[in-house]
Amino acid sequence: ENKIDIGFIGQPKNAREHMKNHDFITIGEIEDIFVTTKSYLDNLKIRIEDHSHASILQNATMMLLDKPNMTRQYIDAYFSEHHFEPGQLIEVTTMDLLIDFAKIGLGVACVIKDFVKKELESHELIQVPLKVSIPKRNIGFVLPKTNTSSDATRRFVDFVVKHNIPD
Repeated sequence: ENKIDIGFIGQPKNAREHMKNHDFITIGEIEDIFVTTKSYLDNLKIRIEDHSHASILQNATMMLLDKPNMTRQYIDAYFSEHHFEPGQLIEVTTMDLLIDFAKIGLGVACVIKDFVKKELESHELIQVPLKVSIPKRNIGFVLPKTNTSSDATRRFVDFVVKHNIPD
């Protein structure tokens, strides 16, 4: 709708189709993973007979971002592709809430791996293994293709790309 000069987003799955009038400038990758506490996973395994990855996810309380979120849409597409339907589901509006809920043992949260790096290293959270990993996805800036972007916006993007800011 040309209401903003620049957006920082995860690249949509069909970017060419969805962003015909925009440029997408990739600046990095993100990886979505499922995390929980060791005690939650241990208790879940006691309650279920089948300890396969699919059974663990099917029987866990899944915590995901709400449906309008791009990350949620990406995860829903992954679920659909692998014929998986979460059983018990908690939807929240922010990644921070997902991480906090996972840390207190409410269930298994789908989060961006870089956001929980410290918790994974300290073993406060553990990554739930998947039979098929969720593919990484690109993140970057989206700008209108027309030259309506301000000079400051273009210089900002050039600066970020040149200095590899996300790393």
